[in-house]
Amino acid sequence: MSTTEELLELKLALDEFCINLREFGEALSPAPPYRLGAPIEVKFARQSGEFGGFATIYGEVDQQDDVIFRGAYTATLQKCGAVRPLLWQHRPTEPIGVVTLTDNAVGLWAQASLSLEVRRAREAAALIDAGATTGLSIGFRTVAAVKGSPRRLTEIDLLEVSLVTFPAADNARVSMVKQADAQHELIIADLRRTLADFRLPRL
Repeated sequence: MSTTEELLELKLALDEFCINLREFGEALSPAPPYRLGAPIEVKFARQSGEFGGFATIYGEVDQQDDVIFRGAYTATLQKCGAVRPLLWQHRPTEPIGVVTLTDNAVGLWAQASLSLEVRRAREAAALIDAGATTGLSIGFRTVAAVKGSPRRLTEIDLLEVSLVTFPAADNARVSMVKQADAQHELIIADLRRTLADFRLPRL
């Protein structure tokens, strides 16, 4: 087993452990929610309009108190394929390109291509280049979920991916780092952040 595979197994196990322990701690006493992960470097190919990033990080609790686990996208990708529209700020009347999706052990990777013939896409390219808009967000319908805090999404119907100013998930950001490198760096960052920030509840 490679080092990356071992890290993936450790990360997924630690994420699940932290969520279960968080639920236990909240039942005993109120505590501020923890966040997993750390920002990754933002890069963008301005002339081509190409960029990539994780639209979802598995095991990360987002600002809506939802968490998505690996396998949630399996059915929707098999049924509808890997390509989805790329929208501006979730506005269905403002498509700015397309994304090709890859499901891996870390999350859902979105490789995007802006349609630079469209004015809004050119504006989006300028904002990415300036670092003003670097968030990725998903539009979806919930198919299956386990209620609780956080709510665990086990199957979703993915409709679109959007370029947004404020993503619900901290790590859903634009990056032109190669997927394998980004995956490895993100695992390490997640483990370090989780171990550094996690606090056991006081009984």
